[in-house]
Amino acid sequence: MKRILITTIIFLSGYLTQAQQWEYVGNQGISSQIGYGYNQCLTVDTNGIPYVAYIDMERNFKVSVIAYTNNNWDTIGNGGFSLNSATINNVKIKINPVTNNPYVLFTDDGFNNKACLMYFNGTIWDTAGNYPFTSQGVIQPDLSFSSGGIPYVSFGTGSNVNGNMELTVMKFENNTWSFVGDNPIGLVAISYGNTDIEVSSQGNPYVIFKDGNGNKASVKYYDDNIWKYYGDSLFSQYSPSFMDLEFDNQGNVYVAYKDDWITFVKRWNENNWETVGSPFPSTENCYYLDLEITSTGDAWIAYKQDNGYSPKPLRVQRFDGTNWSYIGETNVSEDDANFVNLEFDKNDVPYVAFQDGGYYNRTSVMKFDYSTSVKNKNKTVLKIFPNPACNNLFISYNSKSTIFYGITDITGRTLKQGIYYNGINISDLTPGVYFINLSLPNGIKKLKKFIKI
Repeated sequence: MKRILITTIIFLSGYLTQAQQWEYVGNQGISSQIGYGYNQCLTVDTNGIPYVAYIDMERNFKVSVIAYTNNNWDTIGNGGFSLNSATINNVKIKINPVTNNPYVLFTDDGFNNKACLMYFNGTIWDTAGNYPFTSQGVIQPDLSFSSGGIPYVSFGTGSNVNGNMELTVMKFENNTWSFVGDNPIGLVAISYGNTDIEVSSQGNPYVIFKDGNGNKASVKYYDDNIWKYYGDSLFSQYSPSFMDLEFDNQGNVYVAYKDDWITFVKRWNENNWETVGSPFPSTENCYYLDLEITSTGDAWIAYKQDNGYSPKPLRVQRFDGTNWSYIGETNVSEDDANFVNLEFDKNDVPYVAFQDGGYYNRTSVMKFDYSTSVKNKNKTVLKIFPNPACNNLFISYNSKSTIFYGITDITGRTLKQGIYYNGINISDLTPGVYFINLSLPNGIKKLKKFIKI
């Protein structure tokens, strides 16, 4: 009896692990009804509602925000609420921990890329202080909140003779914008993802940046009315990019960055920056790094994996104290992923947002389903082959239902449609990239990208 019981437990444990998976929040390509999602940013409020801010192509590249409520992605307030188009790579959204209101930081092209901060007051998008609040254009702005609800921003501005930018930190308190300590607090070298700001539970802002004094990674923090280096400065070996900083539940500082071709996650152990893992377990290029720490202190990281071939998918890994391991399947996305974001809700359920190359480069959001129900046991699987294809495209599926298909080009124009029987003749299509929409009578839908050669 004991052997049978142990075997049953092992089987159920294995099954429950397999039942966990990444699944779309709403439809794949959530920005499809309102335009392509450029430089989206994800956050989750204290009620577990995910928000996405992005540059809205259908609203003249202004900023829009959508949230997933009542099983739908809906526009929050007025869509396209920035006065002018916003700058790609410069849109951030965070939730104020005190008021639970979403705040969006962006740079406005109509004001020479000066920074603006707006928040949703329950009815409309309102301005935090002046619009814009900086006196000159900025690059790579980032936003964080203190536990008391004070917004802090970091950014690079101006340039010196060597092409470095001045690193500046400001806060909005008592309806006034002010510099935090010296202005600037240092020099930051120009690169993608060159600054990230977080505020500790004690209210001290910390900034990781590509230090213009040596083009390597450094961390500074504000304490006793002065900016100080935290730990060893210039601790990367080469010139870093895609830098991120986070605190765990004990207040320990973690950082992630790409150093030449290698991705590192490190933490300060009171003596040095020690590598978390040996190093991060990837021998290929990683982009758009997003490091997050759960409420229990587990380190997770999401990124775009580039092995030199297509696809270049989204992947998510977790550090269990000894090793890094994939969460769910190795590739979270089926195709290319850009502008990757990772966030947790209050129950440590992970969400990811990304520009989905498998859905016309529109924004998709997924979450990891911890459910242990049997709902996935008979899950319908739809696959296409071969890919690339020359004359005929076939569909593999484990269902007896009728499959409806529609083939579109990259602009969304429908070229072929019908009921699938035994292959689809694509010999008349011009070589290039196409999408095939698959749908079943039970409501299941899937979109796949394929290449015609």
